[in-house]
Amino acid sequence: MSVLSTYDIAYKNLANGDHELQFTVNQEFFDAIEGDLILGGDLKADVQLHKTEQMLQLHFDINGTIRAICDVCLDEFNYPIEDAEGDVVVKFGDHNEELSEELYMIDEAEEVINVAQWIYEFIAVELPIKMVHPEDENGNPTCNPEMLAKVNEYMADNQEKAKDDDDIDPRWAALKDLMGKD
Repeated sequence: MSVLSTYDIAYKNLANGDHELQFTVNQEFFDAIEGDLILGGDLKADVQLHKTEQMLQLHFDINGTIRAICDVCLDEFNYPIEDAEGDVVVKFGDHNEELSEELYMIDEAEEVINVAQWIYEFIAVELPIKMVHPEDENGNPTCNPEMLAKVNEYMADNQEKAKDDDDIDPRWAALKDLMGKD
């Protein structure tokens, strides 16, 4: 049995109306989903499902912590996910098709729907473009200090300062003067 099968909802056996479900999102989930944004985590996904004769309406609310890699120092760190939410509507039809990001059609002969990919996507949407260690209470970075020193050593500003100390080719000196002007 696949790890992701624990995220199946056997909706055919459910009565019409509202249902509340909860899923645990852990290391096994992230290993099975094959995404490279998130290394692991410990989250809870609450799913409110409203079933009618024609469709399913699902509302996801996800909270917890994920493990990610800092884009600055390349160390792993925990990143909180708070109130990651999303809605999906699944209509019953004669075939399976994704109609939009929030609207799907599934064959009415299906009996089970898997929500693992939607859970992953709602978590991934909450991630910032640049993953960086949070700052401490004094506003200082909590990144690996050795790596920060290396990054600062190779920063473009520091390299330009080093080049300024060297003899500059006279052909480029005139262009260098233009850089500071508007």
